[in-house]
Amino acid sequence: MSEFECASSFRTSGLEVRRAVLGDETLELVRHYCRIKRGAIKPLYPDNLCPESYSIYSDILSEAIATLLQPLIEHVSGIALVPTFSYLRVYDRGCWFAPHLDRAACEVSGSIAVECEAPEPWPLLFDMDGTRAAVSLADGDAVIYRGSRIAHWREPFAGDYQSQLIVNYVGRTGHFAEWAYDGRPGLGYPISARSMAAPKLIRRSDTNARLSSSSKTDQQ
Repeated sequence: MSEFECASSFRTSGLEVRRAVLGDETLELVRHYCRIKRGAIKPLYPDNLCPESYSIYSDILSEAIATLLQPLIEHVSGIALVPTFSYLRVYDRGCWFAPHLDRAACEVSGSIAVECEAPEPWPLLFDMDGTRAAVSLADGDAVIYRGSRIAHWREPFAGDYQSQLIVNYVGRTGHFAEWAYDGRPGLGYPISARSMAAPKLIRRSDTNARLSSSSKTDQQ
């Protein structure tokens, strides 16, 4: 068990791993859904983080997963939350993204592994006070982290296929509560003009670089 699997890890470090947050039947449903969605639906919005990936902003299923996991993520974080938005992502060989911080709507984020076809799990990398931490997830596992405070990135993918769901929240009464539902009337709605105008991704070529906590970027 890694140090980030310990209870209260999120509250002390801003990052915690939870295993098997999706049950077997739910996980199998989401796997099939991601493959069908990718084959049938073209994304509506460009992806500034990883243009080579297939990504859907606030897909209805990923929005539903955000509500399903909200009680768990509230328990882990110790914060009463409200969802902001979600992402469905599919990565192919060679996909990567640069170290970055997420925007304010990602005060608390969860990244859930759905399906991976690779020789070994593809780690999500974090900058923990200047030290690189690698988190590997099996299908159905999640890493919960402070997306707007902890820099994170991935190095080039050596596998053939990886599907991932990303869910985001803000504190219900915190400093970023104005970003509830990402400026939309509720979950499932298209992206808001305010969100589209939010600061975009700042790329860094050096994956070992320490990022300033004041940097703001687009999601994940």
